[in-house]
Amino acid sequence: MAEDSSSGTWVSGANFAVIVLADQSFRFNMLDAGRALQSMQLTAWAEGIGSGLFTGIREEKMRYDFNIPNELVIAVTAGFGYPLRTSIGKAKNRVSLNGIVYHQRFETRYISE
Repeated sequence: MAEDSSSGTWVSGANFAVIVLADQSFRFNMLDAGRALQSMQLTAWAEGIGSGLFTGIREEKMRYDFNIPNELVIAVTAGFGYPLRTSIGKAKNRVSLNGIVYHQRFETRYISE
């Protein structure tokens, strides 16, 4: 898969990788593909497995190498693996909920308790 990518050559070091395909004849197919990948990533994270996605692909080569039919679109590709070191989150100076959430109308601030 790394050879079929312009931005994901790092995937050669992953424990495994997935190609998420979508059927364009279905409404919201890309949304469903994103949700499927998100579910995979969250499930993997709960088991201590990290992941990263990449979209820079050499489509014709990937289609050939993995025998992907033309009626399916390559929605996203992702690599999964066990981190080499423990990841500890960093404290971030995030915008408060009141700074980004509105009530019923834009500019009507949501006030959290």
